[in-house]
Amino acid sequence: MLENILIAIFIGILWSQVISHFGASILLHRYYCHKQFKVPVWFEWVGLWMLSIAYIRTPIGWIASHRMHHHHSDSELD
Repeated sequence: MLENILIAIFIGILWSQVISHFGASILLHRYYCHKQFKVPVWFEWVGLWMLSIAYIRTPIGWIASHRMHHHHSDSELD
């Protein structure tokens, strides 16, 4: 019984990391900040749902701070 609970916790933590990294690196960074590719609307909704699970600030807050970072990138203000 305890072994099954520990396996479920491990899988949950692992899955949350997959969601967090996918949401942050691909959706927030590459799609929303840099518009490097196009996706269907349903993919945007799934991505925003994944980001809400990961709870990496709000998508708008993350995107805004990242765009401010690129405004000053490779300078003393970065």
